[in-house]
Amino acid sequence: MKWCFPSLLRLGSVIALLPAVANAHLHDVIRDLAVTPGGTVFAVSRFEALRSTDGGLNFERLRMSRSIDGADFSDLDKYTSWFNLSPNYDDDNFLFGLHNTQRSTDGGLSWQPLSTDFSPCADEGSLVFSGYFARDNTVLLSGSKEDAFDLFRSTDRGGSFKPVQLPKGVILTACPRLLASKEAIYLATHDGIVLASMDAGENWRRVFSGKELKVEKLVADVLPNHLLLATAERIKSSQ
Repeated sequence: MKWCFPSLLRLGSVIALLPAVANAHLHDVIRDLAVTPGGTVFAVSRFEALRSTDGGLNFERLRMSRSIDGADFSDLDKYTSWFNLSPNYDDDNFLFGLHNTQRSTDGGLSWQPLSTDFSPCADEGSLVFSGYFARDNTVLLSGSKEDAFDLFRSTDRGGSFKPVQLPKGVILTACPRLLASKEAIYLATHDGIVLASMDAGENWRRVFSGKELKVEKLVADVLPNHLLLATAERIKSSQ
């Protein structure tokens, strides 16, 4: 099934959907958009995951599945999330979706559940690709296991994950915020600690500590090793 949304990108993040098909939701809110340099657009609403390969003129619904205790849920009325696209998506068609629980190697046409023994975090900044993903296939994903939070690393494009050893004294009390640049990967805890890894998440060092700063978002500045930390009350520089 395909819909035509010629003004999807121009209207912003809250729009009315008018799909020209029967039994479809006539109005909804777009929760997230992801656009590749090649013009592929992914959109997620409360009810559907959509993909356009012509710059947003026409959209098709993606069918994603989720298996729980042998039961298959392929209807996105209950399971929706934003997408995390490979930095090389136009070449490899690789992405994660559905609360970071599934991955696709064909641009979202088919999906495979991640095989993990932890529950992936679904917040923004919970999953990042290495700056050299095309070469090292490395992905970092935060998650929880038995009410404890941790950081996990995959070197096979999400095929398997192993816990990451963080510096002594760093304890995650919630899903951390992750940010990847070409040279480094940064992690911010809810206690205001910022860590940096220069080897795709294998080793970490502390680069900033702000007492009781709940970091909501990390932004990389144009200056080398300079970060902007957004908290609930203010923006703080790492320098």
